[in-house]
Amino acid sequence: MTATPLLTLDRVSKRYASPQQAVLSDVQLSVDAGELIAITGPSGSGKSTLLYIMCGLEDASSGDIVFDGITNPCRRDWVHLRARRIGLVFQAFNLLAQLTALENIELPMLGIINDSAERKEKAEHLLEQVGLSNRATHLPQEMSGGEQQRVAIARSLANSPDILLCDEPTGNLDSKSAAQVLDLLNERYNRQGMSLVIVTHNSEIASTCDRSLRIVDGKLS
Repeated sequence: MTATPLLTLDRVSKRYASPQQAVLSDVQLSVDAGELIAITGPSGSGKSTLLYIMCGLEDASSGDIVFDGITNPCRRDWVHLRARRIGLVFQAFNLLAQLTALENIELPMLGIINDSAERKEKAEHLLEQVGLSNRATHLPQEMSGGEQQRVAIARSLANSPDILLCDEPTGNLDSKSAAQVLDLLNERYNRQGMSLVIVTHNSEIASTCDRSLRIVDGKLS
């Protein structure tokens, strides 16, 4: 018996009215639990848009999105899913400049874990796992790009998501920092058995995944 995919996109398209533009066209995609997928393609091909539709940050113009049995989640559903079941890692890190590394990691736990001591303990554990215990009280601007991205990954794992969506997670990093981030993502993927979808330009990253898909002119293959 085949397991039901964790996330399915059925004939999903995305169009913008002004200017008239089709970004995605009839995309078919399923992500199984514990699967590692790379999505590649040239700049402007719709990779990031697809990732944002997969987590409800953008709406599809047509088609169906099913997350673990929930068809076309409403905005409230997506907020709940992103808080508890979907982790997001962005190329630009998106850390809050006024918060320390530890506080950035604690932030997604607010409203999920009520006990402040438990939140802090979990954030400290995550920071230790990404090798940055010595950066707990540092602000983002006091850390390197690689360190900021590792904090961002720790933050994305704060609520033990079922799927991690990564948008060019090494795009702003030097080769050494990029290798460290990839090792960390692979280690977490292997340890937790979560699904991992990585949007990337890097063919070496794509070659290590269970599946490598490509978007060209809004079509996924």
